[in-house]
Amino acid sequence: MLRSKTILSLFLSFLFSCLTLFGQEEQKAFAISDVPNVQLNDSTRFVTDPAHYLNASEIRDLDKTLLDLRHRYNVDFAIVLLPNIKDNSLEDFTYELFKAWGLGQKGKDTGLLLLVLPERRKLRFETGYGLEGIIPDALLGQVIRNDIAPHFREKNIALGLEQSIKRIAQRLKKNQAELLNGAKGRPHQQGVRSKQIPSSAFFYFYSFFVLLIYVSLLFNLYIGKRTIKKQGEARQRLPEVKAGLIVGPLISILLLIPFFGIIFTLKLNDEDYAIAMVLLAVFALYFIALFLLTRSYQQYIQKLASHCPNCGKSSLEVKPNFKSKLSPQQSLEFQIKAKTFTYFHCAHCSYEEVVAHIVKPSKYTLCPECQTLAVAPIARRSIVYQGVSYLRTEYKCLYCRNNSSKDERNKREEAENLAQGLLLGALLGSGMGRRGGGFSGGGFSGGSWGGGMSGGGGASGSW
Repeated sequence: MLRSKTILSLFLSFLFSCLTLFGQEEQKAFAISDVPNVQLNDSTRFVTDPAHYLNASEIRDLDKTLLDLRHRYNVDFAIVLLPNIKDNSLEDFTYELFKAWGLGQKGKDTGLLLLVLPERRKLRFETGYGLEGIIPDALLGQVIRNDIAPHFREKNIALGLEQSIKRIAQRLKKNQAELLNGAKGRPHQQGVRSKQIPSSAFFYFYSFFVLLIYVSLLFNLYIGKRTIKKQGEARQRLPEVKAGLIVGPLISILLLIPFFGIIFTLKLNDEDYAIAMVLLAVFALYFIALFLLTRSYQQYIQKLASHCPNCGKSSLEVKPNFKSKLSPQQSLEFQIKAKTFTYFHCAHCSYEEVVAHIVKPSKYTLCPECQTLAVAPIARRSIVYQGVSYLRTEYKCLYCRNNSSKDERNKREEAENLAQGLLLGALLGSGMGRRGGGFSGGGFSGGSWGGGMSGGGGASGSW
């Protein structure tokens, strides 16, 4: 009996430990919206520590020092300690948190955010536009290596944070006049993160794009020649193929114009310039291959299309006077530009063939009565059937005058009704909310950050 109780006790202890660990793991990952903004409840608070890595006395001392920085230099310095984040990118998470809170005064952008992930042993500084010249990324990197990391390795987080604040305060003191007179942030767009892209990056990107298009054109020529096997199919697709054989080389030439512009306008180093010369040689080889494939494809299609199904000789020729050979339906289709036609005539046996080509895109559809591609929409109106809104489109064949219609759910009207309902619900909800509202909680001690922005500057590190 005692042994059974011991086993049960050990099992319950193990189960409790697993549940505790599971609960801890669940609360470690934070999204942007999960991070508590302590400034909303108390304008003298700057340190956010939901996992309690610091004790109350340490947080109070840090808040006092950071409040002094605000009064002395107009700088909002926020410190956030989280067990983990849901976003895998520390840089993106810090930037988005900075943007969501709006650290620093609007227009001056003198905000600074330090995000610390003790469980991952990583941290990140994010600076506002107005502080990028005063606190450069190189300085923040030194602060991480010399003032924060040594104390964090000894698990003294409070001392590491205190030393980093002192180091940054020394830098702010040297620029106190500029900060108090109103350091101005750089012009920026809301939510746009500024990153300088090197000129060579654009050069390589465009070169890869051009190569991709060139390879695609060559591949299409190679595959197209293999897919057309029958004489009738060759005659059917002859205009399409001829147009493609003109468009392909034209696109290739047009793509080279920006490439030359990039080479002569961007400041490429010697290595990038050498690669550009190699690419020009590759492009020259491409044009040779394009010319040979295009010529071979054209000869193949013309030979296949000229094969007469009556006498078996390659004597079919395209004749321009095809209008007299069209039927009444075909004449109408040509007149309304639903189809074009090619007239083939055999010089050996006088065989004749008129091949139709559908013009795409086209508003015309095939008439089920006369099989003419001449059915066009003539009217459209809304109808209601059994409480459901439909859109009825009426059609008429321009050849046999056959009338038809097609009903479809009126999705646009349904969407408008849904939007109106949501708007009305929101207005009613906000009105009720205002009537039932009032002042809550701790008086007027709450505040918020000033609405500043970051351009993506800062520094990351680990310990």
